[in-house]
Amino acid sequence: DTGVIPVDQFLAGWDLTGSVGVANATQTAADNGTIPEQDHVGFLQGEGSAISQLIIGVVPNTEYSLTFAYNAPTGSAPRLQVKVGEAVVSEENVTPVGGANPYATKTVKFTPTEVTARITFTQVAAGDQTVVLDDIRLVGLTAPPLTPLEFSPIVGELSPGQTLAVTLTIPPEANATGPFEVQLRSANSGVATLPAANEEGVLTVAFTQGGPRVANFNVLAVSRGSTRIEVPQSGGFPVNDDVSINVVSSFVRNPSFESTAAPGGIGVGPVLAWESTGTVGLNKAGQPFADNGQFPDRNQVALIQGAGSLQQTISGLKPGTNYWLQFRYNARNCCPEGSTTELTVTFAGQELGKFTATAVLDENPYNSPSINFVPTGAEGVLKFSAAPTGDATLLLDAITIVERSSSEVLVLNPSFEASGSPQGVGYIQPARVSGWDMTGGYGVNVDTVGPFTDNGVAAAQDLVLFMQGNGSSASQLINGLVANQKFTLIYEVNARNGGGPEATTYSATLDDAVLMEEELTPVGVGNPYYARYVVFTAAAESGILKFAHTTSSGDHTLLLDDVRVVPGEVAPPIPQPKLAVSVTTEGKIRLAWPMTFEGYLVQKSDKLDATFVPDDSPVIIEDPDYVVIIEPAAAAQFYRLSN
Repeated sequence: DTGVIPVDQFLAGWDLTGSVGVANATQTAADNGTIPEQDHVGFLQGEGSAISQLIIGVVPNTEYSLTFAYNAPTGSAPRLQVKVGEAVVSEENVTPVGGANPYATKTVKFTPTEVTARITFTQVAAGDQTVVLDDIRLVGLTAPPLTPLEFSPIVGELSPGQTLAVTLTIPPEANATGPFEVQLRSANSGVATLPAANEEGVLTVAFTQGGPRVANFNVLAVSRGSTRIEVPQSGGFPVNDDVSINVVSSFVRNPSFESTAAPGGIGVGPVLAWESTGTVGLNKAGQPFADNGQFPDRNQVALIQGAGSLQQTISGLKPGTNYWLQFRYNARNCCPEGSTTELTVTFAGQELGKFTATAVLDENPYNSPSINFVPTGAEGVLKFSAAPTGDATLLLDAITIVERSSSEVLVLNPSFEASGSPQGVGYIQPARVSGWDMTGGYGVNVDTVGPFTDNGVAAAQDLVLFMQGNGSSASQLINGLVANQKFTLIYEVNARNGGGPEATTYSATLDDAVLMEEELTPVGVGNPYYARYVVFTAAAESGILKFAHTTSSGDHTLLLDDVRVVPGEVAPPIPQPKLAVSVTTEGKIRLAWPMTFEGYLVQKSDKLDATFVPDDSPVIIEDPDYVVIIEPAAAAQFYRLSN
């Protein structure tokens, strides 16, 4: 073992360049001299190999002494260069001390001009020369702890295409004696980017000497996921909190008000992803405003004390399409007795409904309205406004928007978007999931992100309900049925990968009457969830709809999404094949579609709005696909499948 540190490993406290290692007296690098400090030395092997360390907390314009011991292996002729910043403070040839002699030592002095100083030791002789280092010491004044850089906000929850404005504040000492720079970058540019960054994705924020200490920058949300805005260069100042970004494609962001913890005390403070007027905040159990009723979803609710509002821009809607807006509301039980709040809900400036909020009392459920609305544009501002009598406080939770026909039977929280994105693996138990009575192990996961949603693609927004293990279930009282009339229960279902060799089993029942029982295997990565259309005849005007996970062994997880109850008999849509396009190694165009779709032919046209005619290329079988190979043409061609 030569002691050389592999390129994918580290040396605590030091940045490494080239061939750097650690050796003891039995190894070649330390084959002569008496090691000054304990058992090991560091060594730099080859021209340009170096170690460096950023020293934080030095006092500008104060002298420091840097002392180090050095040597060379027998037969080696290195040259050691020492730099503080870009200034060379020592450079000399090094000869082996030999035998058991003490290592050579040297002390150099320097005076830093900033609050940090980077010290670098480099072997600069040509060829395979090695210098040995030990017992490096820096003596001088230690500055008080540095004030950290501050970002505001430190958490953002955005929809794709939205921008978050962030403020960076540096401490006074950062730019007191000279210009100062901070470098930022997104840890995952596929989720969020810094629009003003360079080609490498790095944004440099510059501050002039003695100038303003506050700068602004923007973060652009790109696609669903989570990332951080990292600080690869902080000028030596600590960073207690960088910026965390969560990008969601659900219509409502932070719907259950769980994305940040409730402030201490009475809970007044900003609400992530919601603009506000008046006094707003968050409460959890034991805080004063949420003093009655069952928390509808998870562990926190939003509050508006007195007159005020919460609002959020909703995007991605289909103009002219009907949606359900669902939310839960309550009022604080006090101040004085009989105080009420008039809640007005608007979208894009149009009133959707007015409600008088009074305390539901005890452990009663919050009120749960569902409002039909048809947007005229793809986006609009959803606003909840409170107008109190007395010192009343409005409580809100579990705000969701789902695309639904106004004729469908009401299902609360039908696509499980009300919970937002829990931390960790997504468990919610023993807290509630809005609209559903839950048992066993349960929670929600972002579709395709997992860990439970590890395969398949669900059709409805971001979140999927998971039920882990036998005995877990989700049930809800469904009203609005008509006795002796037919209805269709529609839902998407899947199973997590693994858990045991047996299939995942479940049942769907209405008042214990079995509507569906089946075994499931995971649909696989990239494939749609199983869509189930179950026709039933209602026995009464209401009934308890229940999905129960029934796998008797193993650690299986059932995945459920997009539950609907539709009047009449509804047949599932006829599946349509997708034409997959790729380029072969020979540069030809490969068109493929699954062999499960018989009777389809490839057609072509030189214009999208012109007549398509059959393509005469032969159809070949490459199990499990039908394949057509197309020779590239100079002019544009359009292809489609037709039966």
